[in-house]
Amino acid sequence: KFIMITENEEERREDNDASSSETEIPVSQPIKQIGNYIIGAQIGSGAFGKVVLGTHILTNEPVAIKILDKLLLAETPEDLHLVNKEISILKIVKHKNIAQLYEILETPKNIYIIMEYCEGKDLMDYIILKTRLSEVEGLKIFQQLINVLEYLHNQNITHRDIKIDNMLLDSQHN
Repeated sequence: KFIMITENEEERREDNDASSSETEIPVSQPIKQIGNYIIGAQIGSGAFGKVVLGTHILTNEPVAIKILDKLLLAETPEDLHLVNKEISILKIVKHKNIAQLYEILETPKNIYIIMEYCEGKDLMDYIILKTRLSEVEGLKIFQQLINVLEYLHNQNITHRDIKIDNMLLDSQHN
């Protein structure tokens, strides 16, 4: 079940604390915000929307925000079913090598899936950048993949789109 957010997505930030060490943003500059998250630059895109870098307002923690267009999803009931299935799976999986779901928010236009941010590249980009992986590095990544697949299979979940562009790396290349 989604949480309905009724506040305007474009809010203006007013910082009355002159002693703040944060970079001040002029009051006239609109900030896109959803819930407790400031929406930043786009970092990816997909069939139904985009992924942006977000920042949690209270903790300043970076997050990935998947923004899904409800109008596009409504066009095909099967797609809506797949998104709902993805959300329900994300709610139950807890594994150190799976990006953690933090929150689901909804407005009349969009669904916002707030997740752990993996600051590295996807595995495809990483391999292209390095040209080749050492045997030790390749084994480490492969072992993590096997551990994730074993965990998912033990939860009776099958990942049906395993490919290196869907594998995100964190700053330690995990």
